[in-house]
Amino acid sequence: MEENKTLKLVSVCGFVIFAAVSCWATAESLHLLLSSWPTFMCWAVTIGFFVIASIGTKLIVDSFNQNIYLEKRGLRLIGGVLLTLVFWLICSMPTNTHTFFYRTAAADIVTQDLALTKSYLQQLRDNVKNEAEIKEKLDSLERGVNTSITALFNEIENIAQPGFGPRAKSILVEIAKQLLVSRIPELSYRGVDSGQQKALKDQYNSMISELLENRKSELRTNYTNPQ
Repeated sequence: MEENKTLKLVSVCGFVIFAAVSCWATAESLHLLLSSWPTFMCWAVTIGFFVIASIGTKLIVDSFNQNIYLEKRGLRLIGGVLLTLVFWLICSMPTNTHTFFYRTAAADIVTQDLALTKSYLQQLRDNVKNEAEIKEKLDSLERGVNTSITALFNEIENIAQPGFGPRAKSILVEIAKQLLVSRIPELSYRGVDSGQQKALKDQYNSMISELLENRKSELRTNYTNPQ
């Protein structure tokens, strides 16, 4: 009798432990799959599944127990098998497996996601850095060319030597070097009145501005492609 009591006590404790673990795993799985459900509802459904599955296993055991009187053993056996299949093998066991698999793989998945996110952030950081470097190069080029254009226009308007003289030609050569072109054509020029000077400045401004945009486009392409 004492041995039977001990066995029953151990069996009950084991049942309660395994029931608690199984219900926890199923509830966790349901909460992961159905995040809109409140936790208590997941636990209520889980406990219901476990109780019904336990009833099914009891029906199977009782149907094979010849030491007790039982009506309709065959129907009880079929009902127990169906309940166990539906509520344990189909519902509880897959959700338990899902929880344990997720818990095992979650750390690796999170580590991979963090590494991927870090790589994306580094790419964004490097891209911002590259953009800043490119912008600095383009701004420096534009400032230098605009300074030379201003000097050219001042020389064209020079009262002491109005028009397009040696000094203006020298500035034009300097602008060509800044833009990395072989030469900038010298436009034909006659007269010294302000209207003709303005027309000459407008033509040079249009031509140099176009060359400047072409050079900026080349620089952006050269700096961007390797990155």
